[in-house]
Amino acid sequence: MKENYIKIIQYLLKQKGVNMLQIKTRDVADAVELTIYQARQYLIHLNKAGVVERVTQGRGRSTLWQLISHSAD
Repeated sequence: MKENYIKIIQYLLKQKGVNMLQIKTRDVADAVELTIYQARQYLIHLNKAGVVERVTQGRGRSTLWQLISHSAD
């Protein structure tokens, strides 16, 4: 289970490196070989932990996620 969080974060970091800052739940699910429902749950947990943020939401709209950047002060 822990490895799925790592896979998701690694995927998001990789996509951020190619300027894909906002990623669909479906893309995350496909990349880490999870169902869309499983990926959504992991992303929600990462959101609560302050790692990712939900960019869009709403009925009938794709949910987009992005990493939260933390600046080193």
